[in-house]
Amino acid sequence: MPATDNRGIIRLWALAVVFGALASAACAQPVQHVQQLLAFDGVTNDEYGSEVASALSRIAVGSPRDADAGVQSGAIYMYKAGVSGTWSFQQKILAPDATANRFFGQRLAMSGGFGPATSLLAAGTPVDPDNGNQTGAVYMFIETPSVMAPWGFVKKIYSPSPQLNSRFGDGVDLENDLLIAGQPGNGHAFIHQRNEGGSHNWGAIATLLPPAPVFNVYAESVGISGDVAIVSDRGDPTFGSSSGAAYIFTKDAGGLNNWGFTKKLLAPDGEAQDTFGLSVDVAGEFAACGAQGDDDLASRSGAVYLYARDSGGADNWGFHKKILPPIGHTDLFFGREVKMDGDLLLVGTYQDNTDGNNAGAAYVFGRDIGGADNWGLLTKVVSPDPMSGDHFAEGIAITGDIVTSGIRLDDDNGSNSGSARVYVVKSLCPEDLNGDGMVDTADLGILIAAFGMSGLGDINSDGVVDTADLGILIGGFSTIDCAFGS
Repeated sequence: MPATDNRGIIRLWALAVVFGALASAACAQPVQHVQQLLAFDGVTNDEYGSEVASALSRIAVGSPRDADAGVQSGAIYMYKAGVSGTWSFQQKILAPDATANRFFGQRLAMSGGFGPATSLLAAGTPVDPDNGNQTGAVYMFIETPSVMAPWGFVKKIYSPSPQLNSRFGDGVDLENDLLIAGQPGNGHAFIHQRNEGGSHNWGAIATLLPPAPVFNVYAESVGISGDVAIVSDRGDPTFGSSSGAAYIFTKDAGGLNNWGFTKKLLAPDGEAQDTFGLSVDVAGEFAACGAQGDDDLASRSGAVYLYARDSGGADNWGFHKKILPPIGHTDLFFGREVKMDGDLLLVGTYQDNTDGNNAGAAYVFGRDIGGADNWGLLTKVVSPDPMSGDHFAEGIAITGDIVTSGIRLDDDNGSNSGSARVYVVKSLCPEDLNGDGMVDTADLGILIAAFGMSGLGDINSDGVVDTADLGILIGGFSTIDCAFGS
């Protein structure tokens, strides 16, 4: 359209104003379903999707009851992102020493995701019996250039201090070349580093212990991000039995490469049986602690507590916000699973009853939604075909804008065979064409300049910039914070 055709622009504006309310409803939802992941050989009771992990363009799905190497020997299914936005199967991984009742794939973590030699997978196997009953182990894998078997086994890691029933690997996380592994049976957590003690050796470099006695559930959940590690202790009794706590450790605290204790995190309103810290994670300047037993909305409806790194002083990790589910019910267990990446927080509630008893759901929160550092709700995520008892979001992962949810008891390949779903977090302000955080005349100018063409300005992705896109833009005009529902 010529720039001097003001009459055409006025007509377009008028159409947009008239139909703006309807057109704005066509805005993309902030989280959109992409694909279902199913085991190509899934059968009854595999429980594929019990655990999931992701790293950029890679997804791992655990199937701990897979029976290829014996009953409940376990397996991991690997997927790779394609150019079309879909995910293609890469490889089914079995433990190199697979035997019955090992439950391989029960705990997963990934880092990298850039391809061969940089993409890493950790598989915690807390019941591994090599050093005695349930002493545990962690298997490390790396992506290779191989087409037939792109994921190669690297190392089986054992606890530096194995004890019977100590369950090393019950909690695992990866950050580049660092692995953090929990050993809740005797209250330890360890950091291992790639190439420490030899090529791909993954030697232990730190033991993370709290400054006070622990209560046998320390380190069920662990997280690591940059120079910060977080370790759970849901059994801490500070505010009563199992009120819970979590511990922050920081690299170089107390000496170079020391990973020293920094802060004990407690709920400001903690009570007995809250199990604060049952699930924990950390990303950048924020840490999240789930408290599935919180009773604010109903008995055990749950909550998530956020802490900010320098709030109240350098490395103080002061309390920032308590997040409750929009609607709570008894035994919702909101916060049983928490994952963070960048400016997004993912909360799993596999006992959500909205779409059936224990059908499950997940909630996505964004850091600046509703105000600076507010961590407001973006949306609630459910399965496209929810069923009672599916346990959607019992295993969750988030990397960048990709959300993965396991559905452990889905029946698509047989009763309790399991599945997983992949979602993408879309822009909350698709009308903000120049990315400055506001929908204003600058965006209108971009759209008008592109009218009748494809590409930038095609807000509804129908292939052409037209009055429908203009209506969407006008419907969101003057938005300044891109908050969902604004």
